[in-house]
Amino acid sequence: FEKVGRVLLHLRLAIDGKQISFLNTHFAWNKNPIEQPHQTKQGEILIDYLSKVNDPFIFSGDLNLNPEQPMIQKLNKLARNLTTENAVTNTLNPRTHLAKMLFPQGIAVDYIFASNDLVVKDFAVITEDISDHFGLQTSIVI
Repeated sequence: FEKVGRVLLHLRLAIDGKQISFLNTHFAWNKNPIEQPHQTKQGEILIDYLSKVNDPFIFSGDLNLNPEQPMIQKLNKLARNLTTENAVTNTLNPRTHLAKMLFPQGIAVDYIFASNDLVVKDFAVITEDISDHFGLQTSIVI
């Protein structure tokens, strides 16, 4: 999975005359949520890109890394980590995820980050069986 291409979706909108960017990605998988060199490389590209986004932004993604990993810590310096702020400890769906050895505890590998100039109203985990991961939902004032 290390050499499979990855993409970042970046949608820039004007809402009530204000520009805002929405970004989403899915990083390479690894057998465990500990950062590996290919994930570090992806993270460096992402952090460089995000640091050049001049608009307020919301970045989300399945990063396949636990919150203690270096890339997540670097992202925490760029924006608010809503997953961590809301004490989410598992984003994997135990009913549908194939890595049964991770349960019952599970692990948080999915994130929403909001730039510091946005006001977050609420945050929730969506636990329906939409995917092998739980969804994340937030309301943000622009």
